[in-house]
Amino acid sequence: MALLRGVCRAHGRTRVRKLMGDTGETHRMNETHGRVPYLDNAKLAMMYSVVFGHLLEATLKGSQAHLHLTWYLLLYVFNVPVWVFLAGVTSKAETAIAGASRLLSVLMVFQLLYLVLSPGFRRETPYWIVTPWWILWFLLSLSFWKLLLPLALRIRWPIAVSVAIALGAGWFGIIGRPLSLSRTLVWFPMFLAGHLYGKALMVRIEKAALWMRGAALACLAASGLVLWLHPIDAQILYEAGSYSSMGLHPIWVGVAFRAGHMAAACMLGLCVLCLIPKSGNKLTHYGTRTLAILTLHPLVVRVYAHAVGSWSVLGWVPVMIVLAAGVTWLTGAKPLYRLVNAIYMLPQWLMDRRWSRPLALIETASNAPHSGA
Repeated sequence: MALLRGVCRAHGRTRVRKLMGDTGETHRMNETHGRVPYLDNAKLAMMYSVVFGHLLEATLKGSQAHLHLTWYLLLYVFNVPVWVFLAGVTSKAETAIAGASRLLSVLMVFQLLYLVLSPGFRRETPYWIVTPWWILWFLLSLSFWKLLLPLALRIRWPIAVSVAIALGAGWFGIIGRPLSLSRTLVWFPMFLAGHLYGKALMVRIEKAALWMRGAALACLAASGLVLWLHPIDAQILYEAGSYSSMGLHPIWVGVAFRAGHMAAACMLGLCVLCLIPKSGNKLTHYGTRTLAILTLHPLVVRVYAHAVGSWSVLGWVPVMIVLAAGVTWLTGAKPLYRLVNAIYMLPQWLMDRRWSRPLALIETASNAPHSGA
């Protein structure tokens, strides 16, 4: 609580930009080439947790299903919300439309790719037209979050309003996976919190004492023990549907669960952020390649899901930890990163090609000398 109070005081006292460097208070979080090493480390850690979680998902029916389920549940309590929070940190209201258009470009390309590779999904016409394939939901939701950001910043108490909407969205059966609408509404408060308070929070975490990091680790371990003793249905952690579709009856049970999930995500997310290295290292630059890892790692996970049935050793947790690191490294390799980045920048390239000539002609005409009458 002291940490959060410090964040709020810092946010009200000075602009986030000043907190991030102008005051000289953050000796290890100085930006390098426009990047903050701690932020890139955090993004890489969350992306790794997503890859590891998807490997675990392929083994939830194996001989070690209970152990794997515990790991899986613990990850999914916090990894998506923290991922969304970090996306809010790096988002700007001024570039909302440009950012959304680039994400939609990547979404369309990979939706078509996985549509070709997933016959079962392809047969669900017209479901696939309005519903992103598996992990691609994040791209559509992130596009919506970017577009909603300028509007949310205009209202009073934006986080409180967005939390109320998130809790109320579960009442309506129409709000579900199509257009990724449920997840968009549920996790928008985390995106807003990242945009408004994320950088100031990082300043406070950078100064966290060693005992706080020990407490964070203990809190994660205790949460894992609780989930081991009292496992829940993993589907309800996805927050991808209404309360009734997730089996949460009556409505107040669904509201209580969602509110509790959001609170637990904040608490465990804060614990995880306390444990992430603050300075740059040889892997930090992979934090700039998370879009490539996100969109390409399902290809490897599909192969793994088939292989684990033949070689049970692939389902051991230590082996999966190493495999997840390898998949993250492979799908974030520079050639693949450049490929995905080219798709991401395609809308800007098209706009430049389309408008550069007309704009040049307008500029030439405006600069031409006028003959007096």
